Amino acid sequence: MSVAAVRSRLAGLSSRISVGSLPPTPDVLRGAERLLLGPGRATLRGDYASLLSAGGHDAVATSVNASVSFLDAGGLFEDMSRDNDISYYVVGRGKKGVTADGEEYSFEKQGGGYRHCI
Repeated sequence: MSVAAVRSRLAGLSSRISVGSLPPTPDVLRGAERLLLGPGRATLRGDYASLLSAGGHDAVATSVNASVSFLDAGGLFEDMSRDNDISYYVVGRGKKGVTADGEEYSFEKQGGGYRHCI
């Protein structure tokens, strides 16, 4: 099939293709914050599945900007208050201390995740 034929077919379809997505959140990360914890990711998975199964859409876009430049502009990498299960260290445990039940910690690890540049 020639390029012209493909363009012609796509032009004919464009008026009939419907793409759905979830609206952004009011958070500075505009919805990317929902990816930080497992329950949020599970909720998103269900929301996207419901949106697609409801019909009326040929495709569902995630609509979540998770690019490094966007997350950096939103201050994610400097924000040590956001709980997450994707970073290497436990949020708030970046210094030596003692837990409420007497356990000492120093840079407590979550058992997975990724190391951020510090």
